[in-house]
Amino acid sequence: MSAYQKLGLAALLLAPVIGQAATALASDTVIDSRLVGEWHGQRDDKSSCRFQSRAVKRLPNGQYVISYFSDAEQTHKTSEVKGLWWAADKTLFLQSPGTSGKPEAYHYYMIDKNTVRLENVEVDLSADCPEDSTLIDNRVVQE
Repeated sequence: MSAYQKLGLAALLLAPVIGQAATALASDTVIDSRLVGEWHGQRDDKSSCRFQSRAVKRLPNGQYVISYFSDAEQTHKTSEVKGLWWAADKTLFLQSPGTSGKPEAYHYYMIDKNTVRLENVEVDLSADCPEDSTLIDNRVVQE
């Protein structure tokens, strides 16, 4: 048996084990169902930073998409970020693919069932707008 055949056989035998580990990891992830759904927010009008609004989708499978816009009507998208999210001890964690190290972390407070206040655990003073350390997002309510 060649080295490539042995490597292929090892990969074939390990695939179920790796799959089980990934399933176990996913089942250990805590999703706060109150945060699931579509949310909108924008920078405070009093901010010294340029205007920006955002649309956030947090899915029950732990994936998220945040779209950023240069206008309140959200017709001019400037960027989009996708990744994984989870919650623990009233802290929301966001991890983008390709990033290593600690995920972004926000303490969250449910103001009501459709409004959440997010406070960045570690303010990045080198960020585009350090004032974004506290965010208010409102759920998009389907009528």
